[in-house]
Amino acid sequence: MRLIDRLIKRFEEDAVDFALAGMEEESKDARRLASKYIEMKYNGHTHSLRSEIHEKWNKKQKTIV
Repeated sequence: MRLIDRLIKRFEEDAVDFALAGMEEESKDARRLASKYIEMKYNGHTHSLRSEIHEKWNKKQKTIV
């Protein structure tokens, strides 16, 4: 859950930064992504995301070794 929370926080901060810079399209995209992850978090649809991240991490570790 902490990863999801960090993603949400990052996208919300990016949305504010883009809006302050006058980059409205990028700000909308960041807000859309933040709301997507908020919805996933509160609906409990985070298992597939965690599995996907775990698989990528394992694949990365195998290539390092």
